[in-house]
Amino acid sequence: AITDHYSEGGAGGPKRMGPSQLPKYLSSLEGLGALKGLEVDIIEGIGPAISRRAAEGFQVLIGGLHKLRGISFWDDPTPILDPRRFADEVREALVAAIESGLINVVAHPTWLPESIRADADRLIDASWAEDLARAAASKGVAIEVSGRWRVPGEEFIRVCLRHGAK
Repeated sequence: AITDHYSEGGAGGPKRMGPSQLPKYLSSLEGLGALKGLEVDIIEGIGPAISRRAAEGFQVLIGGLHKLRGISFWDDPTPILDPRRFADEVREALVAAIESGLINVVAHPTWLPESIRADADRLIDASWAEDLARAAASKGVAIEVSGRWRVPGEEFIRVCLRHGAK
């Protein structure tokens, strides 16, 4: 599959393709023999930042949570006063995106913002992993394993496999 970053309504920032660019992007994928895809931003309280109509032209939609409470998950050292609650909100946003029926894959599910990333193993516990794995398995949604970011960890992957998540 070929997937580029996309967000409707400018929610994802300047490095995201928007709706006006979709026709050209789809056309550029014709004849390549690859699945047509997008990585769409997951927006807190909204879900995947793509309309059902726009999603129809694609075989693979990856949902990635890149920002929560205005805190970017990359290059943003903003302190998080309640890391446990923040991690729970990450889980809630990912589960809601899965349940939307719009995405086929969850990108970097255990990646957290810079200020709490070192505590990920403590914040993303067994019940957190179980909730996400159950939701993914029930909707046939795959979990991305990122070699670059080394997420999720092996135990999280085992939980996903135990629940039948891809």
